[in-house]
Formats: sequence, C-alpha cells, structure tokens
Amino acid sequence: MKKYVLLLITIVLCLTVAACGSEEESAVNREQEQVQGQGPGQEVAQKQPENEQDSKQQLIDEAVNAPAEITIAYPFASEELYEGRFGEQIKQKFPHYTIHFLETSTNADNQLADILATRPVIDIIFNSYGSIYDNLFNLGLNADMSDLITKYQYDLQQFQPSLLDLINEMGGGEIFGLPWLTGGFVFLYNKDIFDQFGVDYPSDGMTWDEVHELARTMTRTADGVNYYGLTMQHEHLVGRNQLGAHFFDPETNEAAMTSDLFRKVVQNLARFYDIPGNELHPSITANNLFQVEQVAAMFIGTDGHIQITAKALTNWDIAEFPVFSDMPGVGFAPFPEFVNMTSLSGNRDAAFQVLTYIVSEEQQQWRASNLGFVPTLKDTDKIMENYGTTIPGLEDKNLKAIIPKQYANLQATPFYSIGLSEMGQLFREYVGGKDLNTALREASERANQKGVQRVLCKPALARHTPAS
Repeated sequence: MKKYVLLLITIVLCLTVAACGSEEESAVNREQEQVQGQGPGQEVAQKQPENEQDSKQQLIDEAVNAPAEITIAYPFASEELYEGRFGEQIKQKFPHYTIHFLETSTNADNQLADILATRPVIDIIFNSYGSIYDNLFNLGLNADMSDLITKYQYDLQQFQPSLLDLINEMGGGEIFGLPWLTGGFVFLYNKDIFDQFGVDYPSDGMTWDEVHELARTMTRTADGVNYYGLTMQHEHLVGRNQLGAHFFDPETNEAAMTSDLFRKVVQNLARFYDIPGNELHPSITANNLFQVEQVAAMFIGTDGHIQITAKALTNWDIAEFPVFSDMPGVGFAPFPEFVNMTSLSGNRDAAFQVLTYIVSEEQQQWRASNLGFVPTLKDTDKIMENYGTTIPGLEDKNLKAIIPKQYANLQATPFYSIGLSEMGQLFREYVGGKDLNTALREASERANQKGVQRVLCKPALARHTPAS
C-alpha cells in the first residue's frame, strides 16, 4: 500500500514540474512574440526604438529608404561642375532617390526667374552669399527648415559660429539653408623672391604693421625688374574686414563708408599703395603680378588662389592672415556658399536628407581633400589634416594657416555687391591723388543712389507657397 502511495505522489510531482516548465516556456515565447510583433493574430512589426538616438535614426532611415525624386538647381554652374562637386556623391549615398539637375545660366532663354514662371518643382538650390538675395529671397524661394531640424534633431552647433550668426541675421531667425563652403582669404608668398634678396619669409601671427614693413623691404628694383612687396584683392578685403565695419548701416541701409571705423579699414590697406614702387598697377591684376608675372613677393586674395598658385609656382608657401595688434587671432569674415531647400520642394523630408548630407563632415572631408574647399564646421582639425592630399603642389605647405583662429562677422545686406564695386573705383581714385575723405564721401553717395535704383527696379516677388 505504501508503495502505491509513493508511486502516486511521484507521478503528481512530475506532472506539476512538467506543467510549470511548459508555462515558463510559454511565457518566454509570448515575450519574444511581443518584441518581434508575431503574437497570435498580429502582423510583423518593427522593433520599437529603445532611446532617442534610435528614434532619430529610424526617422532618417525611413526618409532615406523611401523612393523620392529630387530636383537640384545650381545657378550659373554647368552640370559637369555640379557632378564633380556633389552629383556623383549624392547618387551613391541615396540609391532610392532619382536626382534631377536643373541647369540655369545667364542664357536669355534659361534665366532662373523665367524658369520659375512655369512653376517647376525645385527642391534644392545652391547660392553664394553674393547671389542669394537675387536667386532666393527676391524670388520668394526661401523656406524655413526649422521644423525639419527639430524633427530630425539636427545639430546646428557643428558649424562655425560666424556662419550661424549670418544665417540667423539674413533669415530673420528662419533657417533658410546651411553653409557648404566657407570662402576665405590666403596670405601667400614667393620664396624665390625672398631668397633672392636674403630676407626672412613671412611668419604666422604677423600684424598688419609688420606686413607693411616687410612689404616696404621687399618693394625694390633689381636687374631692371620692379618687384612688388605685396599685391592684394583690396575690394574683397574691405568688404570682409576684421573690424566689423559695414558698407551699409544695418538699420537704415544707408551707406556707412564715411564712418571712422570704415575709414580705418580703408587706410590700413591704402597705405600699401603709398609705398614707392608698390602702387596699384593700372592694367595687371594683383594675382597676375604674383602668379603670372611672378614679380610680387606676397599676395593676399581669396582662397581659390591656392590651387592656381600651386600650378603656377614651385617654391611658395602660406602664412596666417595678418591681424590688427589689438585684435590678435581675429581673421577675415567668411564669404560662404549655401545649399538651400526651396519653397517649391515636393518632398521636404527627402530634400533635407540630401541637403544635410552635402554639408556633412564626410562630404566636407572629401571636398577638402580632393577639391581644396575650406570646411564650414567649427571643428576642422581632422578635415584639415587631409586637406588637398590629392592636389599636386600642396605637399609640405603650411595648410593650417588657411583657417584663422577666429572668423570676423560678415554683414547681412542685399547691397553687398554695390559696396564691393565702389571699392574698386575708390582705390583707383585714391591712388590717382584724390583725398581719401572725398573719395569715401563720393563712394557713399554713389552707393546710396544705386541702392535706391535696385529697390525700385528689383522688387521682391511674391513668396511661393511651400509644398505640403
């Protein structure tokens, strides 16, 4: 009898353990099904994001993997130039997108304003600071991307602060685009000329006064050849000066070229033309004196001249942009180019993915290495380590000197080109003997008149309604 009781208890215990094991296994299976979205009567669902970063990436992946058509305009640029800078890279990055390039030019039959009359879909448009008022704002193509920046948690603080300040000022708080190119200056010198006269090369951290003294030393005549101490693109240097002196008053849009600060900027550069033998050449440009004639010991111009110089000279180098003694480390103001989403975009989410890829660190690294473009990011150390690595002639050059320790701020004004053109005439008149104060006053008067004419002749068009 005892044997039967023990046997019965053993059987009950086994059944109980089996039942518990089965229930535990079922619980595990149910938990896995909930995670995988494969419970009874449920369709397959994606895994839910575990944190904010996963949620952000999921939104990006959804936008990138969905088929989309994107039309890109690059006014005055050929399709070949666009492809070399951006096109091939974009196609590789976004295989699900169909990318169209809308060519616009100065051709009378292909003007951007005329094309817009057909109400085309344009998702993205490139503009420089010099063209953006005419080709974006005045045509009503500007569109605020703040909602997309919030949606995709995009970090604006990765860009140079001066560029963000400019975007904020130009857009009145709206984010109309992002900078893909900084646009800077370079201080170049011809080692052969310095070696010829046994003078030490320019060094990093020099002040304008020190550069002026060096220019006096290097301006001389030898074997019938007149050597210039320094040539420069003075119009651009005035417009993007370190002191924050503006062409126009930001409140009234009246010319501000007679202010004490503006006069100081002009005088700082004009004194180089007061050096006997270093006068402004009447027919040969500053860069040609340096690169073609090769009779200028030093040259200050836009950074596009790095590659031109690399092709023209064999023994040259770069020094840091000169500074004012009471503003050490403060360099020039940038002259950026922007990539903008337009108010005509048919797919804002997809356009935003392309736009942010163009300004990404990955792409800025590629363009710096292969095309010699200066990055717009705040942290440039990594990119500049590989700057120009595929460009012949940049080996062993002082490339870190290209980027100043701190950029000055550029004025946001639709009349910048007017001020720039006046500087060319002003310097010619000054070198010709006209009193500087008189030249500044007359330049201001001309600029004011041109500004009035521009407002009257080029009213802003009606703002396009953003695509839904």
